[in-house]
Amino acid sequence: MKKKLLSSLLAMALTAAALSGCGNAGQTKQDPAPGQSAESEAPKQDAQEPGGQEETADKPYAGTTVLMNLNTPSESVREKFDAWLADLQARVMEETGIELKVEMVSWGDYLNKHLTSIASQEGPDIIQMGSSVPPVIAAAGGLLDLTPYMDGLGGMDVYCDVGKYYCSWDGKMMAIPWGGGGREMYFNKDIFDAAGLEYPTNDWTFEEFEQNAKALTEHMGKPALALMGSANDTTYYFWSQLVTDGGAVLSDDMTKARFNEQEGVDAVMRIVDMYKNGYIPSSFAESTVDDILPTFINGEVAMAYGSASWWQDLVANMEGNWGTVAMPVGKAGLANGTVTMSAFGIMSYTKNPEASAEVLKILASPEEIVKSTAILGWIPFRTDLENDPAYADNPAKDTFFYVAKESKAYIPQYQAISTVLSTSTKYLNGIFTQAVTGEVDEAYVKQQLDALATEVDNVLAEN
Repeated sequence: MKKKLLSSLLAMALTAAALSGCGNAGQTKQDPAPGQSAESEAPKQDAQEPGGQEETADKPYAGTTVLMNLNTPSESVREKFDAWLADLQARVMEETGIELKVEMVSWGDYLNKHLTSIASQEGPDIIQMGSSVPPVIAAAGGLLDLTPYMDGLGGMDVYCDVGKYYCSWDGKMMAIPWGGGGREMYFNKDIFDAAGLEYPTNDWTFEEFEQNAKALTEHMGKPALALMGSANDTTYYFWSQLVTDGGAVLSDDMTKARFNEQEGVDAVMRIVDMYKNGYIPSSFAESTVDDILPTFINGEVAMAYGSASWWQDLVANMEGNWGTVAMPVGKAGLANGTVTMSAFGIMSYTKNPEASAEVLKILASPEEIVKSTAILGWIPFRTDLENDPAYADNPAKDTFFYVAKESKAYIPQYQAISTVLSTSTKYLNGIFTQAVTGEVDEAYVKQQLDALATEVDNVLAEN
């Protein structure tokens, strides 16, 4: 059974890697950090026995090597990231005597690599993963249960619920949240001012959101809202709207689709109706979230749904002429906005679990999380770091900390969720394309969501 599961997971690895949400998916560079080994199998040594020397007694893991895989950051921050990494390795050596070796792996390749390592029982000791990947690796028997180590990793209470959700499997903590981003709503302050509208707040409702879209469209004389319809963010938006309306993506036991219930139909129809009312441009059916960013920067639209990582581009190109809030709340009044993250886990086959745990304690310490995520432009999932000065220059931080702490719109924790996500995006794109080229009503949306649910149910049954 385990071999069958692992084979199935390997088959879906490439699509699942797209769920990382935190890296540059187009990044393929896999070179090691300066001065580090590029070998995937670093030699490991058993911890040295105390030899009577004071230094050895203080560092019981002296002589041990731990290999860690890190996902390659963007070139724009690589120099600073490498400097932080060198400092981290020096700290690990100084405090534990462990030699921390690092291998860089692209975001597009890491999941396939780690599943292959599980099959061979050889590879890195510590790995980095994106949002829904810890359950994938855990389901294949590849992750060490970190629950016994949680006291040394800050304790369960310091992590946001979303971080614990993504990092747990079968009631156990299988990874440690590091940092990441999510999806938010952005608005152009100048256009809001010109239209005589107040800026939205994190508790705004869908009715207020729609009223703004209407007023801004009338003021601009063209569609004022940018949404995407052809990439996975299309599904993220749908899921977020569904959850805030009181619906669910899957059943609690992850065996059946639930997004085709009335809340799901309503969520899709809200988008269709906004298009019919002229608030969204017809190009939305073909757009990705990356297509939307330039239109927002150029002032072609007044509101846009986008990634939390946009803030650096917006600061560079729009200075202070923008703001961000969580997605509007729906009928259930739940705080909203899909959250994606990065996490670290220890591979179950490691020959040095205790030494790896010591490295993880340092890596997940508040100071290292702050330094590294500040470089990457991410925010952490520790509730005790919200007011750290390192995030002061991120104008979007208040919104994202709010979303990370309050939102219930998570990517479902399921090992086949990559297939569910890609299938959902395909059907939603079909609905939105039909809305642009023909007619779409509630009956049509229900029919399409039922067909999607049938495909998803088949995937769930196979896994």
